[in-house]
Amino acid sequence: MHDTLFILGNGFDLAHGLPTKYCESNEASVYNKLSPYIDFAHFLGENYSTVYDDFVRYACDGNLMTFEMWAKFEELFANVDDREIVAHLAKEDDELAGNDEHDEISNHLGTIEARISGQKEIVDHSLKQLMANALCDWILSLDYGDADKRIIEMFSRRLHEADCLTFNYSHTLEKFYANNDLDIIHIHGTAESYDPKIGSDLIFGHGDDGSSNKDIEEGSLGLFREIVAQSALDDGTRDLKKMLRKKVKEMMPRLQPILSSALNYRQ
Repeated sequence: MHDTLFILGNGFDLAHGLPTKYCESNEASVYNKLSPYIDFAHFLGENYSTVYDDFVRYACDGNLMTFEMWAKFEELFANVDDREIVAHLAKEDDELAGNDEHDEISNHLGTIEARISGQKEIVDHSLKQLMANALCDWILSLDYGDADKRIIEMFSRRLHEADCLTFNYSHTLEKFYANNDLDIIHIHGTAESYDPKIGSDLIFGHGDDGSSNKDIEEGSLGLFREIVAQSALDDGTRDLKKMLRKKVKEMMPRLQPILSSALNYRQ
């Protein structure tokens, strides 16, 4: 480890002239990504576009400063409304179709709820993976040949024999400063080619510790569908908000080299 520490965020990439504001990504293509979740991608594009499009819209709000955009984007993951997901699953369930007025179905609502809840968990994982894949594809599409050479020269004089903690997914440090004796830690991971069946493992999400606790609107689906959908929402182990929470504790081991050298860094 070195005696100098640099902590870098998206402003570092922007200073190099790289188009890494979130609104500069090709957000519309998220539904068309080659993905192991084609059916869900279609559903997302047709029925639930606010999950993605509203994030982009708010993250690119003209009233926000550039450095606020990504923070705002991640905060919005805490407000993902998964009622529409379970409502869709309940509407499409064959066993519930046409049975809203038949009492006999009430004898095995628990079995149906377990099935819907399990399907929702698959959908939740699919949504998170689609987002991670889209983020990764966007970063991998960056053209580093467009970077500002004057900025690279300026940073080269400072980024030398140092530890670098970066929150960026990009390869800017590795591309331009590989010979500067840097120890680099990508705290949120780095964009790399991935197997579409497995997906990208970039770290992203929100930091709100609360749970969703939303209610299905009464009269919106029919009695039995509403019972099943509400039960699926109330299952705390299948809370989409919980799934999209950033796993801070899992990132702490990556910081250990820096924390153990903290007293050695120059002020």
